[in-house]
Amino acid sequence: MSTINREEMLKILTAVTPGLSPRPIVEQSDCFCFDGGKVITFHEPTACWTKCPLDLTGAVPAKPLLDILRARPEETLDIAAEDGKLVLRGKGKRRTRVLMEAKVTLPYGDIPKPSGWVRLPPDFLDAVDMVHRCCGKDEDKLDVYVHIHPERVEAIGESRVGHFRCKLPIQTDAIIHKESIKHVVALGMTHVCVSDKWLQFKNAAGVVLSCQQGAGKEDYPDTAKALKISGQRIELPRGLDGAVERAAVFSRENADDDEVLVKLKRNEVGIVGTGVSGDHQEPKKVGYDGPPLKFFISPKLLSDLCKKHTEAWVTADTLKVKSGKFTFITGLTTVEDREAGKQEESGEEVVEEAEE
Repeated sequence: MSTINREEMLKILTAVTPGLSPRPIVEQSDCFCFDGGKVITFHEPTACWTKCPLDLTGAVPAKPLLDILRARPEETLDIAAEDGKLVLRGKGKRRTRVLMEAKVTLPYGDIPKPSGWVRLPPDFLDAVDMVHRCCGKDEDKLDVYVHIHPERVEAIGESRVGHFRCKLPIQTDAIIHKESIKHVVALGMTHVCVSDKWLQFKNAAGVVLSCQQGAGKEDYPDTAKALKISGQRIELPRGLDGAVERAAVFSRENADDDEVLVKLKRNEVGIVGTGVSGDHQEPKKVGYDGPPLKFFISPKLLSDLCKKHTEAWVTADTLKVKSGKFTFITGLTTVEDREAGKQEESGEEVVEEAEE
């Protein structure tokens, strides 16, 4: 039996939740696995472990254990393994029993033991936080991966590029799934080591996050061409985000097509949001001396950019912002593209081709 501080135990278990599977296809991938004074979670491509005060071996379903630890009021608890259950005893006659498998079958033993830790640069967490949001969603493509390179962290999504100049203490590059690498931010990772097929991180508390490298890094798209895009400079004035959010009241009624129309002309930008129940349009004075442009863009994306940046560069179909070491580029939906899409959905193109 072990006597543990409830809040400290909750903190330890919460730290390793990145390795839990939201859809437990592999047995015990939704469990905390206790083994030799450690607690481990693992579902490909992510594993997480740290030291634990419980000196027992077994796999316990994560959700009920976390929930009961949050709900119990005691400062300390006595915990023991009894008859296939993890038993928690506290004040009075309070007793909680959670099912526990005595044998740990989770295949985390295949992950190499980390060694040769080197300190990460202080801007690495910012790099990952900004860049991983640019990844795509198609699991059959490489754009769900973040490219970790000795000189940069980058990602390419369906229509976005994120690039952060960052000197890393590694000798080779790797691609890591966005849902794996994103956890380095919340965990505050400070060190890294490269293992066979894995990139592993640890923080000051001793929590280790192991991220499996993806296959096909040699085919990862090159961002160099996108980074050369220049365009016409445009100031992003204070209050533009408010105009966007007001237009979004109506644009968000279009569940599959939530975009606002941006109309640019010399010294002025117009934001238009249209929905089934109405519309909102709002002009703003802006520093712009380029040709007239019209394009559609996600209101959430444009609002976020306006809050974080004061200038951008725009072409007929791209928008680019730069902030220190970070460069972000997004494709824009032109008015022509929108109209062509509507025609295709309505079948007008098919009718025209048949007439020819």
